[in-house]
Amino acid sequence: MNLLRQNSVNRFQNLRNLLAAPSSSIGAISTAPPPVPRQLTVRHISLSRDPSTRYDITPPVNWGIRVVPHHKAYVIERFGKYLKTLTQGTHFLIPFVDRIAYEHCVLEEVIRVPDHSAFTKDKMHVLIDANLYVKIVDPKLASYGVKNPLYAAVELAQTTMQNEIGQITFMQAIGTRVALNKKIEIAINEAGERWGLKCMRYTTKNIAIPDELSAAMEKKAVSKLIRSAYAYEFKAMQAEIDLGNARKEAAKNISEAMQQYKDYLAEDLETIYAKARAIANKALATAKEVDVVLPFLEETGGVNDAHLKIIEQYIDSFSDIPKEGTTPSSAPNEPVFMLQSPKDKQ
Repeated sequence: MNLLRQNSVNRFQNLRNLLAAPSSSIGAISTAPPPVPRQLTVRHISLSRDPSTRYDITPPVNWGIRVVPHHKAYVIERFGKYLKTLTQGTHFLIPFVDRIAYEHCVLEEVIRVPDHSAFTKDKMHVLIDANLYVKIVDPKLASYGVKNPLYAAVELAQTTMQNEIGQITFMQAIGTRVALNKKIEIAINEAGERWGLKCMRYTTKNIAIPDELSAAMEKKAVSKLIRSAYAYEFKAMQAEIDLGNARKEAAKNISEAMQQYKDYLAEDLETIYAKARAIANKALATAKEVDVVLPFLEETGGVNDAHLKIIEQYIDSFSDIPKEGTTPSSAPNEPVFMLQSPKDKQ
């Protein structure tokens, strides 16, 4: 009735204003909508803006009989005092006496933790995005241990993450996500013992930084990669130079070794030739002695014995010379005088 009365009053005031206006303005027809009463535009919103209410579940009304689904749990109060907790199945209640005070979902729930900022130990401003996996394990404690257990778990996760991030550097935060998640899970479970919930896991989706800082870090990383590429290229060039020097050194060593081997062979051959000359000279001296002694041996009949003795000495003289490549046929072309009679020489 008050609303209709107010509308009538507003229309009467509009008509009076129109009649009181000048004649020039009477012919003009206004296309603007009529003013809306002030009281119709007012919206009374109180608790709906509280962020904690976003996790609330409005309990149903008690009509005397209640069927509880498998994934639900109802907390019943009688005259404002806790009575019992209803699990799955059909239950009978007293209307206007028993009240369904709280409704809880006993399934594991995934709650997106709102983006929140934090500062690392090295004064880096980061934005953290995460998910929280919780489950109501005791509906009674979840109803009376804390006002809103899910909201409390989310807030505790945010504050714990901010505290942990503040104790480490940005690079450590990037590389130790698993350890951070475990610490937050432990902190929530410690408080959850009084709240009737359990944190199954906490996962960090992203640890981001502002765009300006990200661009600067990318530029720094690119410059670092370029420097590393130049360093590797320099090392490769140095390795090629070292390989070339090593090859030159190896060729030089091989050449020196071959020269030493040739010198050794030449020295060995000179030694062999010297011994051969000594034997030839000895044989020549012996032949001269034989020429002196031979007439006497012919008179006494000992020529054959002398021949045999000279041959034995000649053969024994080659025993000191290395066998390989030093046979008597390869000896120097020095004259070897065998024991010959003057008749044989003629």
